[in-house]
Amino acid sequence: MRIGEFSARTGVSARMLRHYEALGLLTPTERSAAGYREYTEDDLRRILHIESLRSLGLGLKEVGQALEDPAFSFGSVIDELITESRERLRQEKRLFDRLQAVRTAGATSWDEALTITAMLRGLRSRDPAQRQSSALSLSLSAQPQLLAKAALEERNVNVAGSLSWAVLNAGDEAVEEVARGLNSADVEVRRRAVRILAEAPGASEYLLTALGDDDADVRALAALALGKQHRHEAMPELMDMILTGRRDVDAADALAVPPEWEDEVLAGFTHHLDVLSREDPARARITQALAEFSASDQLLTRLAGDPSPQVAMTARAVLSLRRSATQ
Repeated sequence: MRIGEFSARTGVSARMLRHYEALGLLTPTERSAAGYREYTEDDLRRILHIESLRSLGLGLKEVGQALEDPAFSFGSVIDELITESRERLRQEKRLFDRLQAVRTAGATSWDEALTITAMLRGLRSRDPAQRQSSALSLSLSAQPQLLAKAALEERNVNVAGSLSWAVLNAGDEAVEEVARGLNSADVEVRRRAVRILAEAPGASEYLLTALGDDDADVRALAALALGKQHRHEAMPELMDMILTGRRDVDAADALAVPPEWEDEVLAGFTHHLDVLSREDPARARITQALAEFSASDQLLTRLAGDPSPQVAMTARAVLSLRRSATQ
């Protein structure tokens, strides 16, 4: 192909192509009988290599040296380009988030915008101590959206606790923002959201939504909080936690909180004890959970003679402790 077509296909001007040729970076593979430059597919690949290396910040001299290096790998150049592109996207996203935050906060002056930016910088510092300090120093009027976002993104346990405290003290709007985290595709964000909501007054409806989450940890956190609130919807998940051994001790405590649940819970335990195989470890966990229910003496007496040594031993231990407590 002639220089005009080659220029159109590559996006490199004819003037620059001639400059590359003068430097020895790109020499047309062929020339026509009339002396016109003729470029081939090999030349297309060569120009792609040149432009890719230039986009990485290499000077033309360095590009030439790289192309002459026998160890040169175009694949590695592409990998570097991808890495740089991701970093640029990350930086652009950070700028976008800051601009959105300033707009959402309703800043009407440069002073207000600078205050919000400073708060963001503190909450997004790489230093956990700085993030924690920023969280603890936030006023109750701090922007709820920014606060919730920071809380949902925080991985450090100590900082997360401080941000959770700040969210809970910032009011309903901040809690509502955190609740939106329950819709995140990131399971860690959903877990952080439900941990905060478990401590928030009036967040029961959000926790009920979390009971339907695909993640067992999210469901467990929601069920434990709802159990303390006497929400009957949590009972099936709490029972399942004991059967599967997921925070079974905490689940038993939560099931024992509402006194009006006792008969139903004991009936459920009895059913599972009867249908589960003798070797199933869930039977021992159920027996241990019976210690939390004052009306379980009759069932424990029966289990004291259970064929499973672990179940029988646990039942006898619970009964013995109860007798000692009444003497």
